[in-house]
Amino acid sequence: MIIRGFVGSSLSAHVCSREARISLECRIAINAVGLEPSVGFLHECSNYQTKQSLAYDLQEPFRSSRLDFIEPSPNLERIDSSNLRERIKSLTAQEAKKLGINKSTLYTLREHARHDRSFKLYAKVNRKLAL
Repeated sequence: MIIRGFVGSSLSAHVCSREARISLECRIAINAVGLEPSVGFLHECSNYQTKQSLAYDLQEPFRSSRLDFIEPSPNLERIDSSNLRERIKSLTAQEAKKLGINKSTLYTLREHARHDRSFKLYAKVNRKLAL
């Protein structure tokens, strides 16, 4: 069942589908064991053949009373700190050679350090530049 006009219609459809699947599985289990589906413990008994109180009772542990929407809290810690950027900018070709960083890597690092955008370092290069 899709509720049209709501933003969460796909969520609603998913919840309804899940509930229907749980109901089906409970009814199959009741029929397989040979129990009377209209006699329940939590839900009141009914004379109606379509109301299956026992099925509703068995569904209760699987139903979610409420949905929890957890607000994501991303980790925004940057690997390219201002200290690292300054270290890269001040690094001479001779110092880079001593650290085992070749010219093309040094050029690329300087280009990245010049701009304000975030950039990544390979772990090996990061270890060589460790402050």
